[in-house]
Amino acid sequence: MPRHPLNLWKIEIFLQVEAEHSFSGAARRLDLSQPTVSSHIASLESEIGGRLFPGSGSGSGSGS
Repeated sequence: MPRHPLNLWKIEIFLQVEAEHSFSGAARRLDLSQPTVSSHIASLESEIGGRLFPGSGSGSGSGS
């Protein structure tokens, strides 16, 4: 079964979380809610089959 390419918007959100060092900072910059950012990161992690922010207890997030 062919795999679908990663959603570029989710990658942009990931890059903003990295740049801001927090989900809430990325949410402010992208004009999104923090739960929306968290949801997109969780979805991206599911797509790639791994955690993007291994230091957090929840499995996603480099900070809040």
